[in-house]
Amino acid sequence: MAGYTGEKRWRNGMNPNAPDGGVSELARDLCRDMLGVLERVEAGFEEMQELYVFAGSSTQGLADLLFKEDIEARKSPGVNAVITVDIDSSGSMTASTIGTAGTGYSDGNYEITRVTVAGVQGTGVLNYTVSNGSVTSVVITVGGEGYTPGTSQFVKFPLAGFVSDTAANSEELAKTLAAFNAVTALHELYQAAANEVVAPEDRLAQLRRMT
Repeated sequence: MAGYTGEKRWRNGMNPNAPDGGVSELARDLCRDMLGVLERVEAGFEEMQELYVFAGSSTQGLADLLFKEDIEARKSPGVNAVITVDIDSSGSMTASTIGTAGTGYSDGNYEITRVTVAGVQGTGVLNYTVSNGSVTSVVITVGGEGYTPGTSQFVKFPLAGFVSDTAANSEELAKTLAAFNAVTALHELYQAAANEVVAPEDRLAQLRRMT
C-alpha cells in the first residue's frame, strides 16, 4: 500500500493523485494471495503426510524413500563366499559345505566347470544358487577326478561384487527432517489461521532452514 495515508481511497481511481491506490483492491489481492498460499501449504502437508505413512511413519523411512537413488548409488565391496568340499580316496568331490554365504553376488543359478580345489584343477562341476546376494546352495553335479583326497578343502570360488547401501545417512536424514519440520510448521500456520489451537514455536526458524 504505497503512498501517503491521506492519499488512500476505497477504490482505484477515486483519488486522481493516486489512481492505483484503492485500499479495497490492495486488501483483496493480499487476501487472495494469502489464501492461495495457505491452500497450497495444506495440500503440500497432506502430500508429505501421505509419503510419511507410505514410508512406515518414520523419518528414517521417509529419508530412505526420498534418497532412494542416492542410497543405491553408494556401493561397498561385498564379502567373498567360502565353499569347501570333501575329496574321497579316488580324487573325486563327494560333499560340499557353505562356510560363508557371502554378499554382493548377482541372484541366479550358476555353474562352475573344471572346479579348482586347494589349488588343483580337476574335472568336477559345481552348481550354485544365489538369492538376495548370498550363496544359498552348492551342489556337486559332477564329482570329477584329479583332486587330492581330504576333507573341507577350499574351492576357488567367484569373487563377490559390490553391495549397495540400504539406508539414508545422517546428512540425508537431517535434510529430510528439516523439510518435514518446515512443512509441518506451514500446516500449523494454516491451523492457526483457521482458529485452531497450536503450541507456541519458532516456526520461522524452521522455514528458514529450507530457504
